[in-house]
Amino acid sequence: MLTRNHSLTLCCLTLAALAGGTIAINHASAQCDPAWHAVGGPAGGDTTVWATTMWDPDGVGPQAPVLVVAGEFLSFNGTPVNNIAVWNGASWSTLGDGVGGAGTWVTSLAALANGDLIAGGTFTNCGVTSTPYIARWNGAAWVGMAGGMDNQVNAMTVSRATGELYATGFFTTAGGTPANRVARWTGSGWAALGSGLGNIGWAITSRPNGDIVVGGSFTTAGNKTVNRLARWSGGQWFAMSGGTNSTVLSVLGLDNGDVVLGGTFTTPTARVVGWRDTGWFLMGSGLNAQPLTFTEMPNGDIIAGGHFFASGATSVPKIARFDGTDWRAMGTGMDQFVMTTTVDPHGDLWAGGGFSTAGGVASPFLARWGAGGAPEITTQPASETSCPGGPALFDLVVNSSDAPSYQWRVESPADSGVYVDLAGASFHEIETGLEFDVAGADLATLSVSGVKLRGHGNVIRLVGRATNSCGSVTSDVATLTICAADFTCDRFVNGDDYDAFASVFDVADPAADMNFDGFVNGDDYDAFASAFDAGC
Repeated sequence: MLTRNHSLTLCCLTLAALAGGTIAINHASAQCDPAWHAVGGPAGGDTTVWATTMWDPDGVGPQAPVLVVAGEFLSFNGTPVNNIAVWNGASWSTLGDGVGGAGTWVTSLAALANGDLIAGGTFTNCGVTSTPYIARWNGAAWVGMAGGMDNQVNAMTVSRATGELYATGFFTTAGGTPANRVARWTGSGWAALGSGLGNIGWAITSRPNGDIVVGGSFTTAGNKTVNRLARWSGGQWFAMSGGTNSTVLSVLGLDNGDVVLGGTFTTPTARVVGWRDTGWFLMGSGLNAQPLTFTEMPNGDIIAGGHFFASGATSVPKIARFDGTDWRAMGTGMDQFVMTTTVDPHGDLWAGGGFSTAGGVASPFLARWGAGGAPEITTQPASETSCPGGPALFDLVVNSSDAPSYQWRVESPADSGVYVDLAGASFHEIETGLEFDVAGADLATLSVSGVKLRGHGNVIRLVGRATNSCGSVTSDVATLTICAADFTCDRFVNGDDYDAFASVFDVADPAADMNFDGFVNGDDYDAFASAFDAGC
C-alpha cells in the first residue's frame, strides 16, 4: 500500500520533474540502433500481406505519400477492409469497397505519377464493379481497366522512363486481345509486348533506361530462348547472359542500372545473383533459400526478404541487408516468410508477409525497420467518470520497438502538479484521506476502484508512462471524476440512487457510511444529499 505524507514532498517534486512541468507527451529518448518496430496487421479472415507500396494520392499535389498494404485479409489492425488498407501515419483506412473479398487476394500494387493506384491479383471485382484481375483507384472509386485480364496478375512495375504500367502473370489476354503473360497499359487500353512469354511471369521491374526485365517460369520470350529471365528493350526481347536453370521469383532494377534477381535457381549462382550489361556478378555469400522481394534503400543497401534463413555462416532469418560486400542480419529477423518490402520517405523499411514476429516483437504480417527511439503513444488514456466502486479503466497504447514497461502516477496532493508513482494494491493520501484500490500499476491498463474520497475533491488526476531501452514517453493527464451520488453505479443520478441510499441508511448498513468515519449517522445523510444535489 502506498501512503503519502509531508515527508514525501521532496521525493514527489523529483518525480514531478521527471514527468515534466506540465504533464503532456514528453519524450526522454536516446536514439538506438535500427530495430524492428511493431505495427500490427490483419485481425480477421486470411492474414498474409502480399504487397506494399508508397502512394501519393494527389500525384504532384500537396498531400504526403501514404503506405498501402494489400494481400488476403478482411480486416487490418481492427479496421474492416477487403484485402487492401492505407496507413496515413496515424490510422488505418480502406479504399471504397476494397478489392475482391474472401478467397481472393491482391498480389501486387503500383502507384502512377498522376495519383492513380493500381492493384493486381486473383480478384474479379471491387464491390459491384467488374475488375478482372486488375483495378485502378481513380481517387473516388475502383474502376476496371479496359476489361482487365483473363487470369491472375502476379506483379507490376512502372517504367522509369515513360511512367507507363507493365504487368505480368498467368494471363494470356489483356483487354480482350492476345498478350501472353505480359502487357503494357497505355492509359486507355492494353498492348502486348511482342508475342510475350512462353510461360508464367512471376516478377517484373524497370531499369532507369526504360528497359523492362521479367523473371518467371518461361524459357522463351518473343520466341527467343531466354531461360526464365528476359529484357524488353526497343520493342523486342533479349536474353540476359543465358538466364537461369530454374524459376526466377523476384527482380529489382537498381538506380545504377544493375538488376538483382532471386529464385529457386542454382546457376549461375544459387538463389540470388546480380546482372549488368557486362554479365553476372556475385552478391557476397548468397542466400540459402529463395528471396521473394528486393528493395533498394536510400544509402544503396539492398534488402531481400523471402524464405531463406542464412547467408553462408551468417543467420539472416527471412530478411537480410546487402551492404555491397555481403548479406547482413537485420535484428533477429522474422519467424516466417517475408513477401514484400518498401521504403518510405523517412527512410524506414516496411516488410509484409506471413510472419507473426519481427525482431522478437509481436507484429503480425507487417513490421517497420527504423532507428530505435522511445515508445510512441498511439492512444492516450481517456478521462472517466465513475461511481466510487468503479472500476474505472485507463489504457495507454504505445508503439514500441521492444516490450515496454509501464508506470502509473497520481497527482498528490490534489491540485499540486506533483505526481507520485502508484504501487501495490492501494493508494492512501494521509492529508486528505483519499484512498482507492489499484490494479495494473505496472501494466498498460490501470484499474481504479473502491474510491474513498473523505476530505478530497471528487477529481483524481492520473498519468501513464511507457519506457523501453531507448527512452520513455508520458501521457496526457487523464481525470477520474467520482460521482458519489451514483449509488446504484449505473452512471445516472436519479431517484433510484436516493431510494437505494435510503434503504441501506435506514438499517445502518456500512454501505451508507458516506464519509467513511466508521459510523452511519446524519452526517452521512447530509453528505449524500449534498452530492445528490450537485448531480455530479
